[in-house]
Amino acid sequence: MAKEKHTVLKYTRVKPATNVAISLLFIFLAFICLMPALLVLIVSFSSEASIRMKGYSYFPNALSMASYEYLARQTGYIGRAFLNSIGITIVGTVLGLITTSTMGFALSRPNYRLRKFSRSNSSFHNPARSTTSGIMSSSRRHASRIS
Repeated sequence: MAKEKHTVLKYTRVKPATNVAISLLFIFLAFICLMPALLVLIVSFSSEASIRMKGYSYFPNALSMASYEYLARQTGYIGRAFLNSIGITIVGTVLGLITTSTMGFALSRPNYRLRKFSRSNSSFHNPARSTTSGIMSSSRRHASRIS
């Protein structure tokens, strides 16, 4: 057992140079993903005149809290929009749960008449899976003959 574990670790281990390269790649990708959010935050603190002069910039000419003051005065609209978002999310989640669970239940039944049709025409159809299913079923038959 210990020998087998050591062999597995030997083949799954990453060289230090590869580890550094992969880490740098993911740091770069994280930086790229965070830059737009940072820009939105900086622009939200930029003055309107600065945005008119330079456009959206990571280095605005002047900072201002005017956009947040405007939002503070619009509490009725913001609250209503928040409630709309919550309502739409709840309704969408419940409808999605109902439709997927009913289809999942029907597809799990071995006597469902349209089972093969619905699997082959679903949006998640995997052609590779249909070719391996024949192999898997033949290997199961072979295994049942052996035992």
